[in-house]
Amino acid sequence: MVATPQEPGKKDTHVYPTRAELYCRTPQNHSHCYKAEAELPYVIFFLTKLSWLEERDLGVLSTIHPDFEAMITSIPRLLQVDFTSLKNPVMDYASHTSIAPARVRMLTACAVYYDLDFGLVTRYLGGEYTAEWRDVNKIISTCEPFVTPGVLGQMERILTTGCPSYLNWEEDAANKRAFVSRRNLPSVAQHSDLVAKTLAKEVRNSHLIPMARWVCTCSPWGRHVPQNIQIKPKKKPRLIWDGSTRMFWDETSMNMATPMDLEMEITFGTAFTDLCIWIWNLRISYPDEDIFLAFLDISSCFRFPRIFPDLVGAFGFIVGPIFYAANAGVFGSVASASSWEPFRVAIAALATAYFFLPDLVAKHDWLLQKLRWSDASSPPSSMTIVRARPCTQHKGVFDSAGRRIPTKHNIYVDDNLLADVKAHMHQALASGFEATFTIMGHPCPSLRPVAVNLEKLEELVVSPLQILLGLLVNTREMTVAILDEFRSETLALITITWHHRRESFTVKELELLVGKLGRIAQAYRPFYFLMSHLYSSLAFALRENRAFLVNTSKRFRALIKKTKQDMGHCVTADEREINFALSQSAKKVHSCPATYRIPPSLRAELEYIRRILADTDIPLHTPIAVIVPRDYEYAMWADSCKQSGGGWSTDMKFWWHLEYPAEIVGRATLANNKGGKYISINTLEMACVIVNYAAAIYVCWHDKIDLGHFPVILNWCDNTSACKWINTRCKESLIGRALGRFFCGMIMGTSLSLDADYISTHANVIADDISRLKRSTDGQYDHSQLLTDHPLLCSCRTFQPSKSLLTMLWDIMLNSASPDPLIIRQLRPVTLGSFISSPT
Repeated sequence: MVATPQEPGKKDTHVYPTRAELYCRTPQNHSHCYKAEAELPYVIFFLTKLSWLEERDLGVLSTIHPDFEAMITSIPRLLQVDFTSLKNPVMDYASHTSIAPARVRMLTACAVYYDLDFGLVTRYLGGEYTAEWRDVNKIISTCEPFVTPGVLGQMERILTTGCPSYLNWEEDAANKRAFVSRRNLPSVAQHSDLVAKTLAKEVRNSHLIPMARWVCTCSPWGRHVPQNIQIKPKKKPRLIWDGSTRMFWDETSMNMATPMDLEMEITFGTAFTDLCIWIWNLRISYPDEDIFLAFLDISSCFRFPRIFPDLVGAFGFIVGPIFYAANAGVFGSVASASSWEPFRVAIAALATAYFFLPDLVAKHDWLLQKLRWSDASSPPSSMTIVRARPCTQHKGVFDSAGRRIPTKHNIYVDDNLLADVKAHMHQALASGFEATFTIMGHPCPSLRPVAVNLEKLEELVVSPLQILLGLLVNTREMTVAILDEFRSETLALITITWHHRRESFTVKELELLVGKLGRIAQAYRPFYFLMSHLYSSLAFALRENRAFLVNTSKRFRALIKKTKQDMGHCVTADEREINFALSQSAKKVHSCPATYRIPPSLRAELEYIRRILADTDIPLHTPIAVIVPRDYEYAMWADSCKQSGGGWSTDMKFWWHLEYPAEIVGRATLANNKGGKYISINTLEMACVIVNYAAAIYVCWHDKIDLGHFPVILNWCDNTSACKWINTRCKESLIGRALGRFFCGMIMGTSLSLDADYISTHANVIADDISRLKRSTDGQYDHSQLLTDHPLLCSCRTFQPSKSLLTMLWDIMLNSASPDPLIIRQLRPVTLGSFISSPT
């Protein structure tokens, strides 16, 4: 029974639901329960509520802890508060810009009435707090034909029970006490006004239940998770729930306590690539029409899954004088993204299925009217739309019967990314609206926010040029580019912070720079080959930081010693201590303020990057054709031994053989790396791929092959390192990095893309035989036997790499030259080589 004392002579006129009645609404279960270990504050609460303590005792207890004083003085008044109005819908919720003290008092009174059991408080409130208005059966039945049973099961579990998938945790009293006494991150105090506005918004949207802070201390069903606030340009502040940080190894954070084995796998990472694939197919089917881009921002997507009532206190937190029980998903929990995932998948599936429904445009005209359209309904005559070629993987957006297929909805977290021609974009947008409302509820602005963000909808300009996920997508040029603002910001960082007079750096400073350049590399592949020395210098500094801490910090040595403990037969506590030591040592290594000299190689690399960023004639973009997986239009093969190399392609009708200079051969055959002069077979293999690429560039120029659709060549070679160095970058070999910069300059100067893949030595027979051609007795190469053994080569021309190309390659391998990518970029095809024979 709930303890509900009354004042002498006063009759309670308020009748509230009993525990049994509330549990009938949402039954308890063993899979979703939280309670902290019993301790003194919980006893004091009951003694105070039941008036079993004298005033003298209450006075003594009030001096023990500020929360005890607040509890003791407020309980008598709270017991007289009528909180029945909490059940009434808040019709003017959107006008609330702050948290009303009267509502906090009523919610605290409700918590006191139900003995600080926040699960009962949540059940009592119901309504918007538990999303009782959702028609679960209708949602499930509507989605059933369009999603997998696994997705449907996750949806049903979250809509009927809540999230996470399960959590049964009795928290150690000392662990809870440690977190309740812990402060929020400094940013919360620094931006207190923004924090207050953000909390007010979440409270008015019924995503948080605010009560007096003392209820967390005095309730076994409440705990505190430290908060941080994220502030980004052009975005509203977001409160981040820090569910991972621990101060000591034996502490348990909420993310540690939340199991993930039954949560749904997160797959939204492919959304942007899927959008590019859809754009490519649209361009195949609509070669001369503008493809418009738009996005629909889904409001409070992580808040949509509700937390099971008996867990709302466990996900709560304290800010200032208020404890906020979290009845909706939080940003920072390991289970938040996975709890949203099934709904994201379902909305995309429904939106696609709704494409052919009639009257949707008329139904959602009130939303479509909020959009603005660019006036570019047709491309200017001076602009040529980049075409897309069909292949076996991509055949356009019409099926075999000539019927249009539905618009694809690519949802990245809460952004539904859309692309289509103007004739179908209204229907695509209306389908997205309808699917979102089917899952998340049709608009009822007087009670809750509309599931589609109306502010962003009004700011949206539907256009062939759109900023999506921080990248500029252009469907006329068919490119994905870095924003000019980000380019300027990064250039300023290199020019001002990393100026040519700077002598040293810290790990934190270099990590910031690498992060920005890595972002650019996502949309401009050549940067991957220009950052090798940055990664190398960062790795060196991290190793040195570790060595510095080992020599100067006793605590760090203890952490390292603990990380080296064998975990093969560890008990759980030891595993936790080792994992904590690993995380703490890593943090110390990354935050160590030690400085390191900027080596010449890093300085040169920074200068290359600075010059590229400063040269506005170099667009930092990647063709969508390169992002989309397509059939390779040409294939070629390369191989090398320590004396010579060779390559060939019947698609492009060339082959070549190259004998290495004596000094190259000598260094390639060293028994060990004497004085750093050894040239590895990996280096020689990569050099052969580069010569193959040069031959392909020359062929395209010589044969006047159109590169407007960015054809892709696949180079097969039997060396995994060479494949890796071509596809991404070289990390270990200094010569390999220099060759990477040379390759970077080549790809900057052509529209011909190159991928490398591995082929076994046994399957690479022709390239292997070409690379091992033997001289005859008169010192000349006899090609007749090669052509006899491999008649495919008879239709090919013999390519001779130019002297200037070979000189640069030999200079890299022999003298550790560091080629300037901007100079390599200017090389014309005729400077790379020529044909010295015709097909036989």
